[in-house]
Amino acid sequence: MEVHTKMKSVLITGAAGEVGLLLTKSFINEGIDVYGIDHVDRDHCEELAFLGRNALFHFDNHSLAQVDWNDYEPVDVIFHLAHQIPTGDGLAKLKETLNKNRQNMKNIVDYAAKSGAKVVLVSTTEVCGGNQSEDQLTDQSPSPKSLYGFFMLAEESFLQKAAADSAISYHILRSPRLSGSSHPIEKRCHAIDESEKAGISTHSRELNNGQTLLKETFVEVCMEILNGTREEQIIPLFNKS
Repeated sequence: MEVHTKMKSVLITGAAGEVGLLLTKSFINEGIDVYGIDHVDRDHCEELAFLGRNALFHFDNHSLAQVDWNDYEPVDVIFHLAHQIPTGDGLAKLKETLNKNRQNMKNIVDYAAKSGAKVVLVSTTEVCGGNQSEDQLTDQSPSPKSLYGFFMLAEESFLQKAAADSAISYHILRSPRLSGSSHPIEKRCHAIDESEKAGISTHSRELNNGQTLLKETFVEVCMEILNGTREEQIIPLFNKS
């Protein structure tokens, strides 16, 4: 008797960003259905337009706040890469941004609970102060020293709280910046930190020294999560020696 294996599927928020496109292409190459969400000018994103010709790629050009999650079929794993970017370092602006991200996370977790999916938050090593070596990975106590670290620690907390309330599975990937790529939230947060180092602002935080992670290592771990071979809730990433 012929046995049909259900094709795996993933949903990627922030699918049009550099990391989102990397994951999208990697999953499609493995024959995995990819549902991507992002709010972009598709005509000015040639790579996204090219991927749109592939039957395995389904793109929703909306911000997370505009998404109707009832329109989506169940998926196996949700990779969460999209976050509201802070527009300033003022307390009111930061609170507004964090509240939007908290609501987006709740919506994602609610969808995950209904579809039986696990959620993967791509976070940063800056949550633990940044720049960890392999022999330091046993201590994952949060100790952020940059705005980006504080920002992503809040996102981790949102996921952990919502996941506990909804009883879903999740993973948090604490990763350095991927080699050869940039992240708009990281860039914005570091720009604020840079202004503070220059004496323009009043807070005092440390900057990351530029440690990066190989893209191949990042994709490999994401594939392991999709295939169910990683069980840790918090996964620190580093380049293998």
